[in-house]
Amino acid sequence: MYEEGQGVTKDEAEAAKWHRKAAEHGHADAQYALGKLYLFGFSTPRDVNEAKIWFGKSAAQGNTQAASLLKSL
Repeated sequence: MYEEGQGVTKDEAEAAKWHRKAAEHGHADAQYALGKLYLFGFSTPRDVNEAKIWFGKSAAQGNTQAASLLKSL
């Protein structure tokens, strides 16, 4: 929602906060999204190692996009 501004004002920092909460609770899509935020430095400091951690957690749950990005890193 916040990342795209769907129904709310676009707010990347707020989006990152909610992605992190969901990711920490094991949500594979949120883990993937948080990994992308770290990889590209959107609303977070750019940190490839942190991106790898989140992509790894997401890939372990079957997220093929996360697995592909993880492999490319």
